[in-house]
Amino acid sequence: MLENEFFRTLDFMTLPLDGGVSALDGNFALYDNIDNDLRQHTDLSSDPTTLSIISSSYPYKINFVLVIACIGGTMSARLNLFKYELKKNDVLIVTPGMIGECVEFSHDCRLVMIAFQEENVITSISVPGMMEISNFLISDCKISMSDEEMDDFISIYVAMKKKISDRDYRYKRDMVAGYMQVLCCNAGQIIRSLSERKAGNAVGRRSRRLYETFISEVSRHHARHRSVAYYADRLCITPKYLSHVVLSVSGRRPVEWIRDYVMLDAKALLKSGKYTVQQVSDMLNFPNQSFFGTYFKKESGVSPKAYMSGK
Repeated sequence: MLENEFFRTLDFMTLPLDGGVSALDGNFALYDNIDNDLRQHTDLSSDPTTLSIISSSYPYKINFVLVIACIGGTMSARLNLFKYELKKNDVLIVTPGMIGECVEFSHDCRLVMIAFQEENVITSISVPGMMEISNFLISDCKISMSDEEMDDFISIYVAMKKKISDRDYRYKRDMVAGYMQVLCCNAGQIIRSLSERKAGNAVGRRSRRLYETFISEVSRHHARHRSVAYYADRLCITPKYLSHVVLSVSGRRPVEWIRDYVMLDAKALLKSGKYTVQQVSDMLNFPNQSFFGTYFKKESGVSPKAYMSGK
């Protein structure tokens, strides 16, 4: 994608760290919509605090780590163009620099969220599990847990929230570092188990690597190249074979991925307020503004000017 400065950003310091949010030192926060018995007390689909944290009508870049655990109901989100559907016992890990889009919640959705600035929390954690997590997040952001694993996660979350809320507790920073280390170890173990179960399928691994390389190439070159043949040539394979692999791994055709990357940049550039429609057309290498307008309206349902004005 184009440089991240073109995207509106969601910074940790702009979060509403009040109300139902438990915050520590301006760089760590917990938020949920459940009571002490894990029952829902807020409908997230209409909650201003939740919507300000993780929902937007246009693409935005997230500049902090956000861990979202679903303990009931459903939630859907798009990160770097990948759509994620969360249900009970699913955890979504959002890392700095990811581009997010609209988030939707079912009316019975129950979530707990941990938000923190990476440099102020992760640097205090040194565990082998961090490598497992980092490698996993290259290709996926969702972890599915068992009931027991989610129970462990929630018990740690509740313990952190209780200590942070205790005005007399003096060791909050060390407490958070310790509990986050346990969460990282647990996540690393879950991911290792998932990886071991998938290790037997060598053909699947090769297809996955080819698909990930294709996505990487598209993210770098889509502003100038929108043909499947171009990417097949870069990967030294035929367009037909590339289409087969990408469809088998992702359920989508290469042309759909290319189109979505172009549209993500187009939406971000138009909403930035820095460029005219003509300038955006030029930056994305369209032959002219009219061609860009037709392309954009076909994919989004509205003209570039209408999208800019929010109509």
